[in-house]
Amino acid sequence: QILKKPGLNLAKVAILIGGPDWPVSVTCGILRLNIPQMLLGTMPVITILSPCVLAGAFISRQGLGGEDSIWPMLANFASIFAFVAQTTALVLAGALTVREIQEHSDSLAEYREEHAAIAELSRQDEDARRCYQDVTRWENLTWLDGFILLSGVAAQLVSGLLFVLMGSLCFLPFSVDKDINAAIEDGGLGGHPLNIVLPLGWAGCLIFFYGVAAHIVHSKMMGRRAQAEFSKRKYSQQPETEHG
Repeated sequence: QILKKPGLNLAKVAILIGGPDWPVSVTCGILRLNIPQMLLGTMPVITILSPCVLAGAFISRQGLGGEDSIWPMLANFASIFAFVAQTTALVLAGALTVREIQEHSDSLAEYREEHAAIAELSRQDEDARRCYQDVTRWENLTWLDGFILLSGVAAQLVSGLLFVLMGSLCFLPFSVDKDINAAIEDGGLGGHPLNIVLPLGWAGCLIFFYGVAAHIVHSKMMGRRAQAEFSKRKYSQQPETEHG
């Protein structure tokens, strides 16, 4: 209701710049709002993005100027300002949304024609969720399903522990204020970015990527199996006359 109001106001701008990007953008598309107006209302986001960009720029300069360098202080100030600006926009968007709900609770609670389609989609989503739960029960998995699942989980855990507990053996120390082309002894990477990964680090990366691949494969297998089960149940619930 706030976004559908004509023109720009504080509440609309706060939601556009303080709300989560993807949900707000998708909602604007669903509501078929005026695109130029939405882009114009989003432009104040520069007040939030600028401190983040400046913080990154200051951090990249921290290695210059020695111990008395002003860059670390400027980086801290910019980071704090960015946090405050983002938090303020988010809180303002939430507060104005709550106020709108309180002031128009009766009209927002009224039943609308489009609610029927949403209710039907919600029912189908619930049925699909039950099918997925049934298909993914441990007793319904094959030995191959179990192997892929457990090996993927184990790989993720092992790689995570390896990177956290043995990080110094996996990667060379490097910070954004250092020069990649500098010698490794001087904090650089000898001109090759991949030099940051040590042999044990490559092993950890391979284990991690196996875990990711196993997760994707298992998710795809279970998703297709659940979809087939959902279609089967949906077909069985149709009247005999519709089966032909």
